[in-house]
Amino acid sequence: MKKNSQFILIFIIIVLIIPSCTPANETDYPISSVRFADVNLTDDFWTGMIDRNREVTLPYVLEE
Repeated sequence: MKKNSQFILIFIIIVLIIPSCTPANETDYPISSVRFADVNLTDDFWTGMIDRNREVTLPYVLEE
């Protein structure tokens, strides 16, 4: 009787675990990729950092 109840318990555990192992539905992901050429920066933080890098850092590195 004890082996039979252990078998039933293991069976129930397996039946409960297997449905949770299915992969997630990835079609509902709200973010999609874009081409690099289609990206435009319009905020003050990143455009300032990129301009400073272009005007100061790159010429300094190229001089050395």
